[in-house]
Amino acid sequence: MRLLTYFSDLPCDEGPWFPVRRMETCEKCKACITACPTDAIESNQHIVNTSKCLTFLNEFAGEFPDWVNKDAHNSIIGCMKCQDCCPKNAHNKNNILKGVTFTEKETLELLIHEIDEPYTGSLKNKIKATGISSDMSKMLLRNLRVLLQNIS
Repeated sequence: MRLLTYFSDLPCDEGPWFPVRRMETCEKCKACITACPTDAIESNQHIVNTSKCLTFLNEFAGEFPDWVNKDAHNSIIGCMKCQDCCPKNAHNKNNILKGVTFTEKETLELLIHEIDEPYTGSLKNKIKATGISSDMSKMLLRNLRVLLQNIS
């Protein structure tokens, strides 16, 4: 899952816009707020502050802000902690599709990879299969390093 925004200068017909709201079950549930590793979910509204969301930060070039706890990192791209704990998503726990799996050798290649150099054939194909664009390779390396620091 990626958070994206699109802008256009095309005229837009009036449509059935609705005010921002949350599910009724969210009124008493705080699971997502508690699970969010960057405190990106506003407790009074259950709305995600995308500038604090780890999914956004994982896809933003440069160093992570100092306020992001090193223990917050839990995936190379994305986060989904708020979705994983949501009681309304419990029925989806078994609907997760297995993605691309990297071998230890391929992971090592990612870690020592020079940004301007091409990846080897199998690794190149696997990265392409993930949908991660080539312009995200710097973030991929940065995120992998930070994630592995949490594991060791």
